[in-house]
Amino acid sequence: MTGRQLLLLLIPSALWGSSFIFMHHLSPVFGPTLTATLRTVIASIFLMGMFAIQGYKVYWKRDYKLFILIGITNSAIPFSLYAYAALYIPSSLSVIINSTSPMFGAMFGLMMLRDKLSGRTIFGLLLGTAGVGLVSSDILAQNSFELYLSIAACVGAALLYGLNSTIVKKYATHIEPKQLTVGSLTFAGVGLMLLYFILSLTG
Repeated sequence: MTGRQLLLLLIPSALWGSSFIFMHHLSPVFGPTLTATLRTVIASIFLMGMFAIQGYKVYWKRDYKLFILIGITNSAIPFSLYAYAALYIPSSLSVIINSTSPMFGAMFGLMMLRDKLSGRTIFGLLLGTAGVGLVSSDILAQNSFELYLSIAACVGAALLYGLNSTIVKKYATHIEPKQLTVGSLTFAGVGLMLLYFILSLTG
């Protein structure tokens, strides 16, 4: 691995991991729904502005159905679930549970894409699952309803990430990653804004 490749691995990992820390601090202040809404809307506005400067065209009309589907499974619901979990469990545990996403991705790949799993892959998935359970065991001993519900929310979010990766492989290979990112984030942000306003009015 070259130094450049190492940086390309470490920098996105650090940025992604830091999002859990921000959610841990923002969710108690803004609430889970608004935290998830701000996360998607700010990212969408930034990307659309950057692409407008670059003159990059997004095919909204052609791909809006996939943007909506992927926005729901990859952003709107997972971000909301992690923001809720941030109220009750440390960000470190959310990150650990998030690492189960590849396991769910392999599972959905087997079911939906007929991907073959080698013995080494299966061993790695089982080892990863055992590792998550071992690292989480001390926190699980606290035995509170909010704790278990938060862990279930994180597992659900990781499951959706795994499902989304399979959906992208099966239905969205014709869409460039940049288009997929801004399109899905935009529709996720719009949906979360509507949900937040509805909850505000009814609350």
